[in-house]
Amino acid sequence: MKKLVRLGLCIPAFGILLSPAEGHAETHVAQAADESFPPDFQIEPDGIDPTLFFGPSHEEAGQYRLGPEDVLEVTVFEMGQFDRSVRVSGDGSIDLPLIGAVQVGGLDPEQAAARIAEKLMEEYVKNPQVSIFVKEFNARKLSLLGAVERPATYSLLGNRSLLQLLAEAGGVAENAGRVLYVFRQSEDGRRARLVVPLNELLVKGDPRWDIWLRPADVVSVPPEEFIEISVLGAVERPGVYELLREEATLMKALALAQWLNRRGSRKGIEIQRTNASENGTILKINLEDILSGKRPDVLLREGDVVYVNEKFF
Repeated sequence: MKKLVRLGLCIPAFGILLSPAEGHAETHVAQAADESFPPDFQIEPDGIDPTLFFGPSHEEAGQYRLGPEDVLEVTVFEMGQFDRSVRVSGDGSIDLPLIGAVQVGGLDPEQAAARIAEKLMEEYVKNPQVSIFVKEFNARKLSLLGAVERPATYSLLGNRSLLQLLAEAGGVAENAGRVLYVFRQSEDGRRARLVVPLNELLVKGDPRWDIWLRPADVVSVPPEEFIEISVLGAVERPGVYELLREEATLMKALALAQWLNRRGSRKGIEIQRTNASENGTILKINLEDILSGKRPDVLLREGDVVYVNEKFF
């Protein structure tokens, strides 16, 4: 009979999470030399300056800076011929009647209005009253993906931290995994990834993980992923079990099968790989080596078959 058992935690928004299992794919881990950095942070690829993620915010709260693709409503008091709805071009400029291109990229709306007024005063108007309303905030956006209540593209209107973004999105979903990823482009053009443990951020509340976000960031919250493992042979409860992918180890699979029976051989365990790339591969495991600490636990993969041979008496 096929037996399915789910091993893991269902995680509510801002729920309890545990550290990843031993045997997870290798990731660069850096020991924090500065107390402003969290311990054992993981950034890929190697060589990325940690201040790319853990540096201070570069924007004053409430000061939105105009950029490409923003849509502006430009109004000149009592001079309706200058009123326009315009989109900021890729080079940061807008085009207005008579005065032509005006560079507004990097300015806040008040500064941009003052620059337009200066252009008008040069030839056309003695004391123009210019106002700018940002109709669409398109230049400074970031994406939130994955297991959150409201995944979407969010406008970055001033300072916003990781916790503030998650709160605005309604928190992480019940099927959220144990980490989230922040993708950000470094100054040398490389795409960098920071691994943020949700337990440290949401449960323990370590403020060092609550980093400031930047335009074009991508925040991804991967869902928990379960895989099926078969445990057969000389165990108490042979069957098919579901385990969290990141925690799917040989020891946990044997625990679900209620361990070896009295005829099971600790030195006679085989793991058969059935995935496409390693179909037919058989790993021979001496369980005594794992129990004694001579070798690490074995991370299992989708479709693995664990077979416990019987002892020869």
